Amino acid sequence: MNKKHLIFLNHWNTTFYHNYRRTMETADQLKQSLYANYDDPIFKVLYDFFLPYYTEFRANYLLWLSQMKTYRGSSLALDEFIKELSGPQINIVDTFLKNVYIDDNKKYVTLMPKKRGPFQTGTYTDRILQTEQLADSMILRTELHLIAPNFKEFSIALGEGRDEQRINKQNVKSGSAVLEKSRVAIAGGLFYVYGGLIQIFYETPEDIADFYEINQMFAKKTGEVAANPDVTVVDLEPLETKEAGMNFVPTDIISASDVGNSDIEFWITDGTPPNANTKKGIIHSGEEFLIKPPEWATSDCRYLYFKCLDNEFNGIIHLVKVNPATT
Repeated sequence: MNKKHLIFLNHWNTTFYHNYRRTMETADQLKQSLYANYDDPIFKVLYDFFLPYYTEFRANYLLWLSQMKTYRGSSLALDEFIKELSGPQINIVDTFLKNVYIDDNKKYVTLMPKKRGPFQTGTYTDRILQTEQLADSMILRTELHLIAPNFKEFSIALGEGRDEQRINKQNVKSGSAVLEKSRVAIAGGLFYVYGGLIQIFYETPEDIADFYEINQMFAKKTGEVAANPDVTVVDLEPLETKEAGMNFVPTDIISASDVGNSDIEFWITDGTPPNANTKKGIIHSGEEFLIKPPEWATSDCRYLYFKCLDNEFNGIIHLVKVNPATT
């Protein structure tokens, strides 16, 4: 049995349809083109069929974008809290405690047995717990009244910032699940409409391009098409760095679609990073980036690395090699 072409075997799992932004763009184009011919009963049927899928996906996509914006904002705010904790806040407390307990090191060690370390390294959760525990212990000691209330107030604000970020994270996860469901649905709707257009324009198939170009399923940018539909998937834990695990030579052009909820950093190097020869870039969640060879590339093989930039979410990158269009 011959291997079936991926687009007919599993069209809703193509790398193109995993890209929310470009799916939205194609759906917009198709909806507008069908509506322009709405007076024709044949096109009216396709439009009426497609509209519910479009409406649901668009609403879920806009909600997800808003949720991502809110989550990133709360994450940035939490990052600032953590920087303040590991810098001025714990420095002030540590210096004050050492001065108060200059003749009683045992009391100092009781409050900060590992000194500043637990507040400057480790996970956010561990550092926040250490902060709350220290603040609660300090507030009970009258000799620390000059700084204890301020540090307690800071620990409360830090915990609230963490709670807000977690709520926003959960909203993103829930929104992503709903969006993924509607993505699969609209991919089926797009494929259905394409079938209808084939029937309408079976004698002049080039006219389908006025509505929907099937090549966009594998197209990565204008004038670029996929060399093949094989997808390399790179899964990343939060803040993890990983080599792509694919043969990347200087003549290759790689489409990288970020299908997770984390922004991804990438770089190209001629060896294990860090390296003097590098090219870096950022791929935002839900979008794609066309990775081209760096100027210094030669005929040698190169390495492609990715890093998840989020402290909470995993990163997922789909990679497809593309070639410049010849026509």
